[in-house]
Parts: sequence; structure tokens; C-alpha cells
Amino acid sequence: MTLPKEFKGAILSEGTMRTEDLIVSFSAFLVNNRWLMTKAVCKKIDSIIKRIDNLLFIADSFGRSRLDDGCVEEASEVLWLEIAWLLNQIAPDDCYFGSHIGDGSCYGFFDIDDLSF
Repeated sequence: MTLPKEFKGAILSEGTMRTEDLIVSFSAFLVNNRWLMTKAVCKKIDSIIKRIDNLLFIADSFGRSRLDDGCVEEASEVLWLEIAWLLNQIAPDDCYFGSHIGDGSCYGFFDIDDLSF
């Protein structure tokens, strides 16, 4: 199952590489677009959301949420091995999910031809 071609070039997050921010942005995209997904993908999304719910987020001194130090490793695993992996699997045809070649803090669905050097 892949997303429709209209998602080619869609940006899910930019200007941050904080694990907390990326988890929120990427998982929100999955939840908000689950109506496009197969039952198997929806089941995987539900599993990811359960793992996210088990992570401990606390407020930092700036009022932003941040991960408790004991959850950082698990959060990175959820982000890259589950969420980003799933987004890459459902990327529109001829696209990859990841950071933009010219901007490492810009994440979305980009043309696979951009990876050619």
C-alpha cells in the first residue's frame, strides 16, 4: 500500500531534529491519514501509538515536552525503526520518506531521483 501521488513533496516536519518533535509530527500524520491505509497498516499504527503512549514525556524549562532521560533510547527506536520505517513503506511511488538532501531537518516524502548523485 502506498500513499497517493499527491503526497509527493509533502513535508511532515522541518526545523527540528528533536526526537520528541519528530515522534509527534510523524505519528500525527499517520493518525490523521489512517483513512487512506489498509487494515494491516492501521494495525501497525495502533501498535506504534501504544508504544508512544508508554514513553514518559515531561515539561522542560521552556514549557516544551521532552522525553524523560530513561526513555530516550526506546523513543529513538520507536521513531526510526517503527515510525520512519512505516512511512518509508507507504511513501508514494518513486518517493522515499526521510530528510531532504539539502536540509537534514526537513522530513517528508521526496522524489527518489533526488538521491542520485
